[in-house]
Amino acid sequence: MAECLDLSSVLRKEYGLTTARKWKRIVFDISSVLLGWKKAWLIDYFNPSPTKLQILSQNILAKLKCRSKCYICIVSINGDCLIVNIENLILSCERLLKSHEPEVVETSCMFVALGGSTPHLATDSEMELIKGELKEAIFLMNPSLKTIFDEVQGNGLRSTSAALVHQCEVPIVTLNLSINMCTLFGWLLGYPVVYWFPQEVTDPCASLKMVPLTVHKLSVCPKDLFTLWGTLSKDTADNKEFMTLVSFSYPTSVGTSYAELLRHVDQWCQRLEVELLLDGTALHKHSEIVTLPHVIL
Repeated sequence: MAECLDLSSVLRKEYGLTTARKWKRIVFDISSVLLGWKKAWLIDYFNPSPTKLQILSQNILAKLKCRSKCYICIVSINGDCLIVNIENLILSCERLLKSHEPEVVETSCMFVALGGSTPHLATDSEMELIKGELKEAIFLMNPSLKTIFDEVQGNGLRSTSAALVHQCEVPIVTLNLSINMCTLFGWLLGYPVVYWFPQEVTDPCASLKMVPLTVHKLSVCPKDLFTLWGTLSKDTADNKEFMTLVSFSYPTSVGTSYAELLRHVDQWCQRLEVELLLDGTALHKHSEIVTLPHVIL
């Protein structure tokens, strides 16, 4: 209980996050990366500088005495910050750099192309363009990640179980890139389906306006996670609310036209469900079809 109050004091003072819901959301998102439940977290509901985010992450690591499965770092791209699983991202980068088949970019990711007459699963020629765009970012990112990973491993304390890590510092990688940020962030976040559009398309969101979208939301109960960290306070114990771990969408027509996309999403969700069960946490799955007048990528 004391550690929870301690941490909430830090978040109130440094970030003006006054409610328990807000600071628990942050702890939840960072912890999800530390546990390997998701590859990365894009900070989208408050806007700290990379340095403040570094301090916040290190406070969470210290206050919660996290024994995690992953080393993390902060990647700042054109002013947007992500907390990423370093080792996982390095492996994804190397798989992409070594892949030669047009359809192979990342086994956990499929791309929906926008900007044409209708959204569709990316063709072989479009996959070549996508690979080229992602490689531009990777060539800049990967050397820094490898250097940081070696340093973090040297400074961190790995337990007798190879799966558990205590990280002392959270390093920062800063990049300025000219690239389709929607596609890059979707790939970095590890979504099973990611949107892509050619550079000449000025309004890709127009392709999704009033188009039925299948939205998947995968959630877990925060009580499970806070119990795992050994920081279960009374208000958390009484909280039966679910928090969204991952949310993604694709045009419903694409799912109908391409059975391989539906199989891919189903297999991706099953793998995540198994990972969570190994940590004693149940995955709550919800999907719905929505039609929106405005879509933001």
